[in-house]
Amino acid sequence: TSGLYFYGKLVLECEVPETPVVPETPVDPDDGYTYIHNVEEWYTLLAANPSGLFKLANDLYFENATLGASGGYLVDTFSGELNGNGHIIYDATLPGGWSKSNVIKINSGTIHNLGFINLQSNKMLTNVAFVNENNGLMENIYVDFVLNYDGVVREGTQAPLVAYSGSGLMQNCITNIRLGEGMEAAHPYVGSLVGRANKWASQVKNSHAIVNDTGIEDISGTDAADGSVTNQFKAAGCAQHLTYADLLADADLTMFDTTIWSFGENSISFGGKVVLTVA
Repeated sequence: TSGLYFYGKLVLECEVPETPVVPETPVDPDDGYTYIHNVEEWYTLLAANPSGLFKLANDLYFENATLGASGGYLVDTFSGELNGNGHIIYDATLPGGWSKSNVIKINSGTIHNLGFINLQSNKMLTNVAFVNENNGLMENIYVDFVLNYDGVVREGTQAPLVAYSGSGLMQNCITNIRLGEGMEAAHPYVGSLVGRANKWASQVKNSHAIVNDTGIEDISGTDAADGSVTNQFKAAGCAQHLTYADLLADADLTMFDTTIWSFGENSISFGGKVVLTVA
């Protein structure tokens, strides 16, 4: 049967492969970076030094634990560098809370070369995303994002990566968005790339979203009624696609870093690992 398989279960029209076993990245003790080897180090090292230089040493497996601090931000303002090294974070849940629903409140640093598989939004949240406000650089990030929603529309925004696109730059990112169990459609505030944007300063370039059957209306959720934001992002090479086949047919993928990304006829690879396949 053709469809989107996630950990062996048919959910849509694409297949997310089995979790690969990937060796650690060799650690260079002289490169100036602090290496993150496990979930506990993710929590403690980032919180302790939000201006530090970090690299993932290997994939991280959260087993449905929160990606941030429970009920709050893991980092208030991040001004350092988080280099995922092409590794993947598996099965994490965005933290809970009414106004602290993000891992990083403000990013003014650099977050890049990082992938997420089965990143779950919490059901009881308003502003939901990995980063609440981006005033820095977010680049080369892949997100397989699962939308959960408890039926009550609250004022707020949801998006896989950034709730509010401020004065920073997000580029060369791809999101694949799916509906959680029991959901019939995304609620109106969801954006496929960002929740909302600063119309004058926000920069989102060469980034794409696969929305499948979620019903997501626009690249920038709460700006959907204002075509200026969408047109601004489209002019910079961004687009929303129903399926991976549509993305492959319509998008210019030549600007993506080939040391991180690979686009096949039926699959996307990130950091040398297949993250999405079409049956």
